[in-house]
Amino acid sequence: MALNKKVGIIGFCSVLLVAMVVGVVYTHVSSRDVDAEDDKKNQINESRKAVKSICKPTQYRETCEKNLMPVAKNDTDPKDLIKAGFDFAMQNIRDNVKKSKVLQDAEKDPNTASAYKVCKNVLRRALRDLQRSFEMMNDFDFEDLDDRLFDLKVWLSSASKGQNTCTDAFDKTSGDVAEKMKELLKLSKELTINGFNMIDELTRVLTDMQIQGKNTRKLLQVPLPPDHQPAWVKPDWKDILVGDAAKEKAHAVVAADGSGKFKTVNEAVKSVPSNNPDVYIIYIKAGVYAENVLIGPNQPNVVMVGDGPTKTKITGSRSDKKGYNTLQSSTVGVEGFNFLAKDIGFENTAHADEGPAVALRIAADKSVVVNCRMDGFQDTLFAQVYRQFYKDCVVSGTIDFVFGGGIAIFQGCTVIGRKPASGQSNMLVAQNREFPNDISGIILDHCALGPAPDLAADPAIQSFLGRPWKPYSRMIIMNSQIEGFINATGWDIWLPDKPNTKDSFIVEFNNKGPGADVSKRVTWPSFKKISPGEVSTFAAPTFLKGDSWIPATGVPCTATAAPSFSAAGLASGSAD
Repeated sequence: MALNKKVGIIGFCSVLLVAMVVGVVYTHVSSRDVDAEDDKKNQINESRKAVKSICKPTQYRETCEKNLMPVAKNDTDPKDLIKAGFDFAMQNIRDNVKKSKVLQDAEKDPNTASAYKVCKNVLRRALRDLQRSFEMMNDFDFEDLDDRLFDLKVWLSSASKGQNTCTDAFDKTSGDVAEKMKELLKLSKELTINGFNMIDELTRVLTDMQIQGKNTRKLLQVPLPPDHQPAWVKPDWKDILVGDAAKEKAHAVVAADGSGKFKTVNEAVKSVPSNNPDVYIIYIKAGVYAENVLIGPNQPNVVMVGDGPTKTKITGSRSDKKGYNTLQSSTVGVEGFNFLAKDIGFENTAHADEGPAVALRIAADKSVVVNCRMDGFQDTLFAQVYRQFYKDCVVSGTIDFVFGGGIAIFQGCTVIGRKPASGQSNMLVAQNREFPNDISGIILDHCALGPAPDLAADPAIQSFLGRPWKPYSRMIIMNSQIEGFINATGWDIWLPDKPNTKDSFIVEFNNKGPGADVSKRVTWPSFKKISPGEVSTFAAPTFLKGDSWIPATGVPCTATAAPSFSAAGLASGSAD
């Protein structure tokens, strides 16, 4: 099958486009040159070759071939084979959720019930991610081909992390449940990563053939489901984060003093229509709202706007020590796609010695957070999964307080290390990336990093820029101002038996300030140097494909200078 490298490739059928991905160039010559009888005889062999070719770029090739060979039969359509892989993964997860005695027992056991709830949440999300990917493969001739391929990788990255989070949740429990869960999810996890590898290969081939960008946009005007396309790109809602535009169009007004329609944020969230295809704005007036809030997965396109990050505050105190796991501890959790927040404070007041205590958790694709504060100690901001963009925000904490497996950029933000509990050190960033080529990462771009006053006054406390949470963790700090509170080595290991220093990807580029000197930094293989030409790879327009969805909010996705560091407005004290 010859590959046409001309722009006319756009007119080719979807099957050919998918075939290019996985190198399904299995020495198949034109039917005019092959005897019909020989073609019939070799059909099964061609199917086997198709499976081997489509599985070639995958991380778990044996798993790929073993599961696709039985369904290939006479099928050589790569699209059908990729879909079969997604289908296998979904069925495996469904069977485990419904039939697994391990999970059934975990639900009933008080020692593992909390981990079971985590699994239930993240595996349901993994199923939705795989289902989205499956459905998109049905309509491969869609507009904005390069963007849709990126969507697939975003969702498959999330699906993989959901399964990992499930097994991680049991690691803290006693007995052999954790190992049993890893074995239960082994097949679905491998199939999910294989699906990512296939889509990643398609993207690479299209890039090599230089048919991305304008050449692949707007192939067909196929409408996307409401949670795929942000409602704010519609003319009526563009620039919604400019000035007081959101307040003036609010659907629900929250005021603790009774001057709004609702007195609590939770009441307003309940008013959001299920699966609403349009923007739904919740304006939260100045005040302190002591409650735990969840915007669910069937609540896309929610906009939350306040009167300022120190005037409008949502506060909670859940923590690991109080019996809440990391996901459950969040003061505000967001799972509905296309989430916007502006001028709000999110706080977790749990003490520094109480373990994970999240102020804001986001598991919502295409989220934009502008001029907000996230204050806490350990695990303050959980950028869990999907694309997230933070602009001009403040985040404070102690251990891993900017963390997660999302594709997240913090631009123009202030990151404040606080005084930890006795015997603790500070780690600003921790990122979750478990397989090569996963597109996730945490990037601090044009930010200011510094200590709270009480931390600055105690030089014996060690503070690090971050540590690699998983084997392929990716953390990049660039164009930022770093104050002199950072240990000269810069980075710390995760655990002695899991240092994660070999295959992770850690970069400091073009930073300034007394803490930016890299001459004594760690010498791990994972501590990389990048050239100025590579920096654009980690800018919002490229890393998030942000130019297609961020500017429509009225928020620019480029930065010119880091802010001056200030710890103003932060309550001091470790409260240990």
